[in-house]
Amino acid sequence: MFKSLLDRLDDPKPESRIEALCTLVMLEETQALPALGQKWRSEQHEEVRQAIAWAGKQLTAAQQRGYTTSAAMAQAFRLHLAPDEKEIEEKRKLQQIQNAVNIQQAKQYGSGETDRQIGNAIRTAATAGVLGVAFGLGASAIMGAMPSGLGPSSNMSDGSEKPAIGKEPIIPPRPQSTEIKIWVKRLDDPNPQIRSSAVVQLRDFNNLAALGPLAMCFIKDPDPAIRAAAQQTGKHIYFSALYWEEKDSKKT
Repeated sequence: MFKSLLDRLDDPKPESRIEALCTLVMLEETQALPALGQKWRSEQHEEVRQAIAWAGKQLTAAQQRGYTTSAAMAQAFRLHLAPDEKEIEEKRKLQQIQNAVNIQQAKQYGSGETDRQIGNAIRTAATAGVLGVAFGLGASAIMGAMPSGLGPSSNMSDGSEKPAIGKEPIIPPRPQSTEIKIWVKRLDDPNPQIRSSAVVQLRDFNNLAALGPLAMCFIKDPDPAIRAAAQQTGKHIYFSALYWEEKDSKKT
């Protein structure tokens, strides 16, 4: 994906090379700095040379802030929260224990709300006791798992805990090839609401072909909020493509 961005700097059309430079600035792709240095020395078109110098300054500023695509992508998709193999195995064991307790509970307790609450309390204590054996928990840890009072259960129907919001990695959508011409055209609409709506739609379509138009919107739009939204959408599309490029490369 990154290579394809650099390849656009060799496009025979000067306006396409300028759009590619704007795209790199929108994405704050600091890895492109060495290539920009080479292009500045070889570029013959004066306007493109000026754009290269401008892009170089913008990316150097991003680099000095410590920005990197890999770190930004990890933060956007919470990749640092991906569980390791040991954690996956512990969750699998815990799920087996909880499922066994659920089956036993279903045999012993009725379907009323009070019965379910009592059953949940007993299940929590029972699960903690089994975990003390399975994972070597001390007595205080086991007692700490005992509920102080009865209330609505926070567990799902299969006994597993609901994942906490913001505590799981995000799997982005794969890049799409949906037709986006009408939405790209709306980025130039005089009405800021229509331009803003077009940016939102382009994010949903997740088409890499939108990067160039979004970059020009990021550079030229008079509304700061729309410029910021265009950059966020462009990065989302770019990060999604990088994520799946890496995932798919590991399968081969």
